[in-house]
Amino acid sequence: MVTRPIVVVPPPITTNSANNPPQAVDSDSSPPSDTAVQEEENDDKEKSKQNIHNSGDYIVLEVLPHDTTSFTQGLTFMNGRLYEGTGYEGFSKLMELDTVSGEVIRSVPVDSKYFGEGIAGFVDETGRSCIIQLTYHALKGFIYDANTFEIIREFDFDTVTKEGWGITYDDVNQQFVVSDGSHFLYFWDRDTLKETRRVTVTWNKRNIPHINELEFLPDGNHEILANVFFHNVLVRIDLETGRITQIHNFTDLYQDRILKADVFNGVSITDKPNEFWVTGKYWPHLYRIKLL
Repeated sequence: MVTRPIVVVPPPITTNSANNPPQAVDSDSSPPSDTAVQEEENDDKEKSKQNIHNSGDYIVLEVLPHDTTSFTQGLTFMNGRLYEGTGYEGFSKLMELDTVSGEVIRSVPVDSKYFGEGIAGFVDETGRSCIIQLTYHALKGFIYDANTFEIIREFDFDTVTKEGWGITYDDVNQQFVVSDGSHFLYFWDRDTLKETRRVTVTWNKRNIPHINELEFLPDGNHEILANVFFHNVLVRIDLETGRITQIHNFTDLYQDRILKADVFNGVSITDKPNEFWVTGKYWPHLYRIKLL
């Protein structure tokens, strides 16, 4: 494995604090209405056309419009197609997005009793391209045919927090990597969907909770990128040790946010090395970025 220098950037990842309580996870409240912010959204989308810039941690290569009704829980890219999973009971969906226009190509709703969570693309034991999707509190998951969006399997799972958050697929070891809002990462066998092991995510010897959306990195280093709930960062995590090896700061990615915009969440590879799609919950932008 290639050893990478640890890059420390603000804001620091912290554990519980009175000023920034991390226990406030994905809200149970209803999604806000679009009417109060429509004019602001339109202005913001116009600004995004010129929002190409260079940060010390990344370069923005492209900005596409993103559906501001989408409470983004996960992105995944497979076979040249970009997929998005969204949340809230009655509003959760699995969608395919156009990587040229940002428009929704197709969409299928999740049963209204479920709060959709993270998604990941993978190829099953028969060679079929599939999408796996978690749910928040129900401890239920779904596997879809990626080409038809037909549900081909439902399954139950369990975690320490009794929640599902993020998921990604390690195609080298044919296993899923799963988060539950705690400091754990779980490893599930692709075929049985049973836990085989878990690691604790750490930074400077401290356990780091609220690991959220995940993306496996196909660079041979057996690492993932992860969003951390409440923080505008992507962290790089060594899957053997759970140690955070690098932090990419996205504080300046989207500063003049519309009223309804929620946290930075959603990361996926693209068809080019070291380039990624990123967005946030209810954000009007989908960004293609390159990490530095």
